[in-house]
Amino acid sequence: MKNRFHGSSKIIHEKLQKGKNFVVNPDKDLLPSTSISGTFTVGVGQNYTTLTAAVAALNSSLITGPVTFILTDATYTNETFPITISNNSGSGPNNTVTIKPAPGISPVISGNSESILELSHASYIIVDGSNCGGTDRSLTIQNLSATTYTNVIGIHSLGYGLGSTHITVRNCIIANGNKNSANYGIELSDGGPTGFDSQYINILNNQIKKAFVGIEAIGYSYNPITYLNIKGNDIGDNIISESIEDVGINLMSCEYDTLMNNTIFNINSISPNPTGIYIYMCDYCIVMNNTVHDIYRTNVGSGWGMYFCGDQNLTLVNNLIYKIGGVGWDTFLCYSGPVGIFLDQYIYDLLIYHNSVYMSGSTYGISSAIVFFTSDIYNIDFRDNILMNTISSTNSDGSPNFAIYSFNREI
Repeated sequence: MKNRFHGSSKIIHEKLQKGKNFVVNPDKDLLPSTSISGTFTVGVGQNYTTLTAAVAALNSSLITGPVTFILTDATYTNETFPITISNNSGSGPNNTVTIKPAPGISPVISGNSESILELSHASYIIVDGSNCGGTDRSLTIQNLSATTYTNVIGIHSLGYGLGSTHITVRNCIIANGNKNSANYGIELSDGGPTGFDSQYINILNNQIKKAFVGIEAIGYSYNPITYLNIKGNDIGDNIISESIEDVGINLMSCEYDTLMNNTIFNINSISPNPTGIYIYMCDYCIVMNNTVHDIYRTNVGSGWGMYFCGDQNLTLVNNLIYKIGGVGWDTFLCYSGPVGIFLDQYIYDLLIYHNSVYMSGSTYGISSAIVFFTSDIYNIDFRDNILMNTISSTNSDGSPNFAIYSFNREI
């Protein structure tokens, strides 16, 4: 990092000397007085002793070339959390910031906070957990907090036009401290209820576990999250206490999103209708080659493989769903039966090809591999799907099971 006389004081002083009225432009007039580029080691005895110090230097400098922070220690606990990366006017396609382990090192970043790593109106940030340039998951990021309203990685917007862009999180193990309500693995929002304008977010080849929701992306109807790519992730864990409590992937008000090659599994919960993939009010969403299994509610009600409502231009292709169940109830009207794919109201332009749904086990009441719950579903192209339901009913009335259960007479 080298000094540059490019600070805001010189620019503002020159304008004042000329007697001009002006409005400060934070991206131009308030440039940092130092610049940063290059590769820096982070750890005991290194360029920066903590990741907190490295990110503080980044935030106070103008990025003039690619920046890489190499994690050399086994643990990073002596940090000030959340570690927040802010907007930098020097960021760009050639001026990225990468955080990754040193070769052969498997670091653990852990702490007790509302968030461990927060990207706030940040851009061109890469968190890569591989220590060999491959697909190994050698970086663990863990929030040890036992409270609610926490995340491990927060990707946040500061408001309209101030979203985070071109963010990649890959090859990591991401774990929250508990599975209580409103605890997330990765959360995209504005730090509140919505995530205005964030775009080009890539979540690739991570394991996400021990959270109420694995990945949550909540946009705003007029300023949605766009171009969200969630691919190749394992969301859940073989140990129930380390798995997901409620929903694997939860999207709302997102556009042009791709969910592909993810495995969501072992959600065994008392939450109402635990669900693998839940998509609400999204546009141009592709859900392809995902596997969802072992989703089960342990109280009255049942699990769902996938749930969709209010979506347009939705494509479901080649997904595998099995072992979806729960105690159940006697009617779908209270959303309580096991369902592989649940299509709720106001869905337009729907393509469903080559999906395989296998329902097995037992429940009280009716169940279905796929449900068209409302007549407000239009322009459906439904073909070449394999739907099998062998669930038996524990109801003395012998409630039926279905491959397709439809309230839409046009189906």
